[in-house]
Amino acid sequence: MRSRALLLLALAVACRGRGAPARGDTVSVSTAAAQVAARAAADAQTSSTRRTALVAAVERASGAVVSINVTSTREAPPRTPWDFFFVPEGARIVQGYGTGFIIRPNGIIVTNQHVVAKATKVVVTLPDGTDLPAKVLGEDPLTDIAVVKVERQNLPTMPTGHSTDLMIGEWVVAMGNPYAYLLGNAEPTVTVGVVSATSRNILPSGDQTGLYLDMIQTDAAINPGNSGGPLTNALGEVVGVNSSIFSNSGGSVGLGFAIPIERALRVADEIIRNGSVRRAWVGLDV
Repeated sequence: MRSRALLLLALAVACRGRGAPARGDTVSVSTAAAQVAARAAADAQTSSTRRTALVAAVERASGAVVSINVTSTREAPPRTPWDFFFVPEGARIVQGYGTGFIIRPNGIIVTNQHVVAKATKVVVTLPDGTDLPAKVLGEDPLTDIAVVKVERQNLPTMPTGHSTDLMIGEWVVAMGNPYAYLLGNAEPTVTVGVVSATSRNILPSGDQTGLYLDMIQTDAAINPGNSGGPLTNALGEVVGVNSSIFSNSGGSVGLGFAIPIERALRVADEIIRNGSVRRAWVGLDV
């Protein structure tokens, strides 16, 4: 009997060694799983916290922002005595750059008139780096709005908002291509600020031909090359066309101005239909 009891005890010990894990092992596995689950939950919460309304606005609008590179002929005085011999008078070739945004999927783009003024060649660069030749459909120096077109279909378009209900202090996003290719790629640069004021009237100065009336003022950084780019609200809807800054240095100092989107689209539609803007006039002879 004693030997039989010892045999049963040995079998029980062997079965326990080969069977389910001990209680200590079970607690260790449960703790590790809980730590992994907690880490995943924390990462998800952090990700949702980082994905703000402004991030969503940029994702919604940035695909329709393009870079515009312009070759134009400008009259300029000779810079050196050699210019008298090698550069014909009044035939200086100037390279310029700016920004635009797509308003129709068939390649219709809105930008500033001063970006494409006197252009002899226009190249539009999409956010993915694709270069496309573009044609200027029309310009309106008075409102500083121009329309260019590329031969491409099914392009992403910019969602349109309203500038009439903008609130002073609400977030806005300025998108553009400052300094063109100096930053290395064609993806638009994003700067964020607030609506500083509305209904600003800017007095013309120098050789400025446009009338900048009822403008949107923002402290979002706008630099050379941002001209013609969109100013969007926190929903990613374009509310203005970035057009000018006040600066003694030529760089952004927090005084940027945008043309209300309603005016820009009204002028663009007129250019698309007629090639120019037709305005009412009255002839009087006294």
